[in-house]
Amino acid sequence: MKAPEMKGPLGGEIHGTTILGARGQVVVPQEVRNKLKLKQNDKMLVLSYNGMVILASTTQFNSYITGYVKRIKLIKNKIAKVKKASRGKGV
Repeated sequence: MKAPEMKGPLGGEIHGTTILGARGQVVVPQEVRNKLKLKQNDKMLVLSYNGMVILASTTQFNSYITGYVKRIKLIKNKIAKVKKASRGKGV
């Protein structure tokens, strides 16, 4: 029987625990590797955040950042349009 899905504090899923080996290596659980389509020799980005270590596939992280930058540009453009439209209206 599969354990119920648990959500982490940042909205991600909790998949259990792993052990830091003598050479600093960790094993990513098979379930996670399958779900995220991670393969041997995939490059991983290692981030630290509020005392936590976060691993992210460089491919997925780049995709996430690219999408985030696009959303920021859209927001900037909308703000610029609102400012331009409000000029001369006393707003």
